[in-house]
Amino acid sequence: MPAIERAAGHPNWVGKLIPEHLYAPLIDARIYAATCLPQITTSKYKREEAMAVKNIGATVHVQRAPVIHTQKYVKGGEIEIDPSIGDGFELTINRANTWNKFHDLIDATASPHKNLTSIELSAAGDTEAVDMETECFGEWANFPDANNVGNTAGFQTHQLVLGTIDHPVILSKDNAVSYFMQFGTLFDEVNLTDRNGTLSVVMPPAASLLFRQSAPVIDSSQSGVKSSLQTRLFRKSYEGIGDLYTSTLLPSPASGVFPILALRADGLAFFAKNLQTRANRELEKTFGTLSSGVYVYDWNVIRPEAIAIGYVKLSMPTITTEQ
Repeated sequence: MPAIERAAGHPNWVGKLIPEHLYAPLIDARIYAATCLPQITTSKYKREEAMAVKNIGATVHVQRAPVIHTQKYVKGGEIEIDPSIGDGFELTINRANTWNKFHDLIDATASPHKNLTSIELSAAGDTEAVDMETECFGEWANFPDANNVGNTAGFQTHQLVLGTIDHPVILSKDNAVSYFMQFGTLFDEVNLTDRNGTLSVVMPPAASLLFRQSAPVIDSSQSGVKSSLQTRLFRKSYEGIGDLYTSTLLPSPASGVFPILALRADGLAFFAKNLQTRANRELEKTFGTLSSGVYVYDWNVIRPEAIAIGYVKLSMPTITTEQ
């Protein structure tokens, strides 16, 4: 940017594209826009605790709805005090990643800026979001309660068919709505409602195609689309299913088999924060500059009964070409 002229006796000031103290918060904002993790999990911790996180091993306390016990009231009798504790949840942040981008001095295609631009900040946030989402989804199979997996799922019925890696559900447009509605029923059986956070389901893009082609959804007037970088959200497309997301980052544990992830938000706590971002410092052994950053993140299971996983194979509609 051109120098801004100053009065006589004062040096010229060269403007920066983004104030340095805003680098990390801007990347944080991009992360929270580019991944569904903050939207489907709980982040109910105190703002001052989040701001105080400076390193690995830091903790934040997640707020939870308290468990209330009742007792019979006897006129004139003493009230028994409930001494139980444990409504709070402490999330320890034990994961960290770094990123960097080198700018060569004589590279004609390199940006000639001296400070980070919004484009570079967005790219860093997007990459961090992809890495965290891939890692979390890869560990998801370890999160759910034993009653929330398999082909005899359910805390009461034990008749919900979610699919396994070896025996996945064959998902088609004819059964997609019935399949996804099972997750709402699964959580209803343990009294998990909207008070426990939004019900969310994450699926591969092709599974959402089958869902959207199902007759009940085509007939529904509630369908709507809101897009973001890695996810597409059909917000309450069909009563009883909740918010549906798609992601290209879901692992495929077997050929043609894809996981379907579901949870109530209070089931999983998530935290991510960029600790420091450095703008284009000069390197001693090269003619160029380097942008870099470090961020911490983590998640932890609060209520395994509020998390589920199923496995499907996709039965795509037949589309023929002219012979």
